[in-house]
Formats: sequence, structure tokens, C-alpha cells
Amino acid sequence: MKRLFYLALLISPPLPAADVLPGSRVILTATAEGEPAPTYTWKKDGVLIPGATSATYVIASAGPEHAGSYVAVATNVAGRAESAPEVITVIRTTAPTNPRITVEVIPPAP
Repeated sequence: MKRLFYLALLISPPLPAADVLPGSRVILTATAEGEPAPTYTWKKDGVLIPGATSATYVIASAGPEHAGSYVAVATNVAGRAESAPEVITVIRTTAPTNPRITVEVIPPAP
């Protein structure tokens, strides 16, 4: 009996960098086809993310440490395929400082 194995990662066109506010929830989803069904891992800046082993990777509350380039890796016995990188940028926010009031006085008409 001959068995056929295949793997195909369905790749969307790369998105522009995702600018997110600190505290935002970020959900990354990979889609791959294969026989047998592929397993997933995720990398950030080229390093495997411990525990990230499903088609969806969730950042519950984005902070500066989450900024970077994310890649999904789909694997089965036929091989492995990597997605195009998706870049996440966490926007720095700062509280306003030194508020100033400008007063303009217009005298009444004579």
C-alpha cells in the first residue's frame, strides 16, 4: 500500500506592520493543509516561542517585549513550511506634559 503525504502552508500576502497600543490583545492565526494534518510552532525574531504549538498564537496584553517579527511553522512527515513574517510594532504612549492655556482678550467695541 502506497501512502501519499503532503504539506502546504496557505500564505496570505504579507501585511504591513501591525501597530498596536500597549495592552491590546493580538491574535495571529496560521492556516496550513497537509496529510497527515500539520502541527504548528511559532517563532518571534527567529526564536521558537515556548508553548506556542497551535494554529493560533495569542498575545493577551501587548507590551514592548512583544514587538517583533512573527513566523508560523507548519510541520508533518512530508516536511515543514514557514509563513511570511508578520511584524508587530507596539506604539509607545506617553502622558501629556506641560499643558498651557493661551488667553486672548478682546475688548468690547466702543
